[in-house]
Amino acid sequence: MAEKPIIYTYHSPFGLMTIRQTPGGNPRWLLAHDVRRTSATGEVILEQCALPKTYASAEAVADAVLMQETGWSFWDNLPFVSFPASLGDWMPVDAFGGAAPTVS
Repeated sequence: MAEKPIIYTYHSPFGLMTIRQTPGGNPRWLLAHDVRRTSATGEVILEQCALPKTYASAEAVADAVLMQETGWSFWDNLPFVSFPASLGDWMPVDAFGGAAPTVS
């Protein structure tokens, strides 16, 4: 049985950030974040924006977030960020909707 895909989530003060795999035969990992938009009717709409830079592992994405080298100019230009410090600070979630088991 194939392993279920995992998405890692982190709720920052600026919205939800996710680390997820790209589809395809040679999967890579990328960072996505919430973007707030206002519709013509005034409703606030949240969309996920996937950044184009990809990484070899979820850990590498988490390191880029800590080092503020993601390609997301808003995040990268914040004053020093000390959290999330590693992939362990992100919540693993089954890509089909349930909480994923944590690895000890």
